[in-house]
Amino acid sequence: FRQVMVEYLVSFIVSILFTYIASRHKSFKFAHILAVIIPILLVTFRDEKVGTDTFAYIDIFKSSSEFDSLFDFWAFSRIEIGFSTLVYIIEKSGLSLQWFYFICSFITVVPIYIGCQEMKDKISPAYSMALYYLMFYHYSFNIVRQSMAMSLIFFATVWLLKGEKKYAIVTGICALGFHNIASIFALLYFAFIYKDLTRSAKLKMLLFSIIVFFVAVHLILVYLGSTIDYYSTTYFQQGKSEMQMSYFVEMTINFFIVYTAWRRNKQQFEFFVFVAGIVLFSIATSTIGPFFFRVANCLDILLLVYIPLAFRSLSNIGKQLYLGFAMFYWLFVFVYNNSGETIPYVSVLNHL
Repeated sequence: FRQVMVEYLVSFIVSILFTYIASRHKSFKFAHILAVIIPILLVTFRDEKVGTDTFAYIDIFKSSSEFDSLFDFWAFSRIEIGFSTLVYIIEKSGLSLQWFYFICSFITVVPIYIGCQEMKDKISPAYSMALYYLMFYHYSFNIVRQSMAMSLIFFATVWLLKGEKKYAIVTGICALGFHNIASIFALLYFAFIYKDLTRSAKLKMLLFSIIVFFVAVHLILVYLGSTIDYYSTTYFQQGKSEMQMSYFVEMTINFFIVYTAWRRNKQQFEFFVFVAGIVLFSIATSTIGPFFFRVANCLDILLLVYIPLAFRSLSNIGKQLYLGFAMFYWLFVFVYNNSGETIPYVSVLNHL
């Protein structure tokens, strides 16, 4: 029981406490560091036994030492340029594997934290961070690249909500450098600006999108045929992915919550009900291939904004009930079923 619960729960509670303090007391700026440092260090000093994909990332990190050219490493690794460049720079700087974990965790946790703080006039950062730790944090031990992309997509969406479209686009492009699934942010961006366009502008944008799509497909097929083949066989193999019922239930609940809020305030929740609908559709069709499962997980992180925002329009009691559901979700998915194999936590410091 101690191995299963203590390390994670202590990290969560301390972080949430300092997140609350930082959001309420502007003078205590050091609280921001205290709010994120323990969860980051927990990932940093994990043993290689924690996380199903940990061995794969260790191999990527070690293999970068065999190349004197970044371009050769790009060709060898066949992963996103942003992430492979980060790995290459860290290894060539003489930093250890733990520094690699630290930097990846920093890029994962900090954008979520800053994004929640940026939205504190509408939501409680402490509440949203609690949902993050219970429902998404464990991914950072496992699907490292996608976790980084998810966090940056969340941050990019916060920029959108604050009307900073240029910053949103730049952040979305950065997310694409860590995982190709971040291309889904283009859909989010167009969905967000679509409602504000005139009818003529909507038609022009649709026509432009179709042209860009076919030009991009043509260029990819001509110049990156092998990569497309690799992508299709990796992410669209039928039968290689199953619809995860626990995720389906969670995403269905999220959709009905935001749908109910949309019925009361269509203008405020139009974008969010679209996002929740895409998430639900993606998880329901995930048996087609892992790509749809990744889309669902990638966009699901936006619940950190729209769930607490919806409960502002619905019921404060519902907000507390949802937190209870998130705790049950954490216990069932990550503890009982050990999704991602992050339970029990084992630290590399045990071997020192």
